[in-house]
Amino acid sequence: MESNGRTKIHIFKSEIGQHVGTALSQIVAEQLCLDWSHVSIDYPEMDHSTFATYGGQLTGGSYSVHEMYGKLSKQAAFARQLLIEAGADLMGSEFEDCIAERGYVKDTLYETEISYSEILSETVLEYTITEADLSDTKEIQRTDFKIIGQPIKALDIPEKVNGAARFGIDAYLPNMVYAKLVLPPTRFGSTIAAIDQDKAMTMPGFMAAVPMSFPTEAKSQGFITDVVAVLADSFPNAMRAANAVNVTWETDPDFRVSTNDLFQNAEAQIAHEDGTDFFITGAFGDVDTGVELESSYKTSFIAHSPMEPASALSHFTDGRLHIYAGCQGGSLLPFIISQFTGLTPDKVLFYPHLIGGGFGKRFAVEPIVISALLSMNVQNPVKIIFTREDEFLLSHPRSLSVQKLSAKSNAAGELVGLKHEISCGWISFDDFGLVNPVQNGSPRTDLPDIQLFSATGSDNWYDIPNKHVKMHRNKMIEAVTGNGAVRSVANNYTIFALESFIDELAALKNIDPVDLRLSLLKGKDLNSGKNASSLFQKGLTPYFNVSKDAYESSVDGGRRLANVLRTATGLANYGGLLADGV
Repeated sequence: MESNGRTKIHIFKSEIGQHVGTALSQIVAEQLCLDWSHVSIDYPEMDHSTFATYGGQLTGGSYSVHEMYGKLSKQAAFARQLLIEAGADLMGSEFEDCIAERGYVKDTLYETEISYSEILSETVLEYTITEADLSDTKEIQRTDFKIIGQPIKALDIPEKVNGAARFGIDAYLPNMVYAKLVLPPTRFGSTIAAIDQDKAMTMPGFMAAVPMSFPTEAKSQGFITDVVAVLADSFPNAMRAANAVNVTWETDPDFRVSTNDLFQNAEAQIAHEDGTDFFITGAFGDVDTGVELESSYKTSFIAHSPMEPASALSHFTDGRLHIYAGCQGGSLLPFIISQFTGLTPDKVLFYPHLIGGGFGKRFAVEPIVISALLSMNVQNPVKIIFTREDEFLLSHPRSLSVQKLSAKSNAAGELVGLKHEISCGWISFDDFGLVNPVQNGSPRTDLPDIQLFSATGSDNWYDIPNKHVKMHRNKMIEAVTGNGAVRSVANNYTIFALESFIDELAALKNIDPVDLRLSLLKGKDLNSGKNASSLFQKGLTPYFNVSKDAYESSVDGGRRLANVLRTATGLANYGGLLADGV
């Protein structure tokens, strides 16, 4: 907050086109009682201390507002109290008589006021807010909101329209060298045997063809693969030279598998392996009735190529590495890059740029790692840009999956059991997302961990007393490609299978599919969501700023989902008369 009356809110989440800065700023501005026209945002650099200071600040899973709302709201509310105290003191007023409104502290008894800018011109407020401070903080309630819920303009629209916005692909430094990759014939399992650059050496702007070979442990979680980087004085020259470089690859035959091979392996896994429990209520196997319906579903690999191609600019100078890029996990970069470069995390600085569409893809660090190593090698800033071909061949796709669902009903036709088995490759990043399985609302610490982001959505809100979700980690899929999130985490494939199965059940029972769903969304027992605060702590903390307020959003989840369904079908005139000719 500045003495000129303006407030700049620092955003550590990534801007991917979703206007996250505007959303988070609304939370702060609401509780601080700011004049919205005096609010601006920026995206500060991140270093090794960012993670410890601000938490993971990862941007994914549509979690940002859900995750940050509680803490930002309480912290801003407490800061408002500090301003009111300071303003009351400067006006000679009683704290109890004062309120905050549109950037002013106002004495409601004597009708005097002082602006935040005047307060900050005359007083230095240096205070570190603690968790103890927040426990008794009184927030402005929703009924009194003046900013949240109003039709306001996103704060970053002008710069995106006039061209001032800086995306990763816009990053520039003097004396910059450009890199274009020559890619292996397989995602994993290929190594560089020889490089013939004779033809490229005669081409304008060509500088070098650099082998980028990585140890096996660096490839273990799908982070990186061996490539050849062709350096030139411009990106067009780098592209032309890359086409002239001939690379001989040695490829392990075990990595030459087809999609059909992977599907067959996944089907066999479900048919012959026990799998790992993820989510259990009751006991599906003990339900004394036959299986009413059993269906299997397949989903394919999905890779994503957003509007802005992946890029990274790195500059190693004076013993420090400066990274200019878009990344959905910027607070982790100093630690990840240090493992590849040998630098200590305090020597790595990240300057976040806007991202022209990420949807999970910008968690991948390959362009950043490669540009960093190249810059350290050539002692110049190095910018790498992926072509569309590079984007797909070096993608971290959403895993293909095979899923089998089984249902049991009692004599009255009521669903009493649902089993959901999933074979897929898991998203891997150390312990991130590895959670305890849940049985009857409580974590099972005695069972193997489950990768939550490869299973989300299967722990559904339907009121079926005996539910059993089993995960089959498909190592064959993971061996041939790293798996990531594309536009969502696992919900894209788990919900497809689940909801298709519900439709088939409705047809079998001769029940309207909407009516069947509504009959199962009463929010009973665990589906009230009231005990959600005890679930999935392991594997999420400290990567997310988890708080009590975030968990409260799951309360009455089943019934709220039913309300969404009623609203959507109502707006669509579901069940109504169709127009002529339809």
